[in-house]
Amino acid sequence: MNPTEAAAHAELQTALIYGSIVVLLILGGFIWWLNYTYKQRNKRNRSPHLELVKPAPKVRGRRRHKKHGK
Repeated sequence: MNPTEAAAHAELQTALIYGSIVVLLILGGFIWWLNYTYKQRNKRNRSPHLELVKPAPKVRGRRRHKKHGK
């Protein structure tokens, strides 16, 4: 490999590395944007009055206190 070919090969490798980094950054930004918009849509569509599962009823009066004895 002569010096001209070696320089061209090094430039090609550098371009491929930088190109790969740019593509990964763009892809990461796109994935972040998808996740962000998904979360925003879920916040908007969530109703505070809608309960899909009722919470368990609270158990009252069954605790033992030191004051009341065992």
